[in-house]
Amino acid sequence: MHRLVDDSVPFKLTMSLTPTLCAMLQDQLLRERYVRHLDNLIDLAAREQQRNSKHPQLRELADFYFNLFSETRRVFIDEWKGDLLSIFRELRETGAIEIIASAATHGLLPIVQQQSIQAARAAGFDWPGCVYQSF
Repeated sequence: MHRLVDDSVPFKLTMSLTPTLCAMLQDQLLRERYVRHLDNLIDLAAREQQRNSKHPQLRELADFYFNLFSETRRVFIDEWKGDLLSIFRELRETGAIEIIASAATHGLLPIVQQQSIQAARAAGFDWPGCVYQSF
C-alpha cells in the first residue's frame, strides 16, 4: 500500500483492525519474534541458494525468497521501526484506507451504544458507522 501511495496510484481499501490485533502489533515481544522468524526464513533461503546452486530454476526461486524476506526485514526494521500501527495510521490519514471495527465486535456495539454513546466513543468507535478510531 505504501508503494501505491508513493507511486501516486489511486486506490481505496477498507480494513478491519480489532483492538486485540492492535495490542498484538504494539507488543515488543511479538515484534521481536517476527524479526526472528524473518531471520530464520532468510537463513533457510540462503541455504536453499547453496543447495540448489546447480539447478538454475530452483536457485532462481531461492534467490527470489532470499530477496523478499531480506527486503521485508529491512523495511520492517529500518523504515517502519517495527511499528505497523503508525503505517496504518499514515495510510488512513492519506485517505487510502478506511479502518473499521471487526465483525466480531459489531455484535457488541449496539449494546454499548444503548448504554452510553460516550462509552462507545471511549472504546474507540465513532457513531454512526462504527469506524474504529483509537489505534
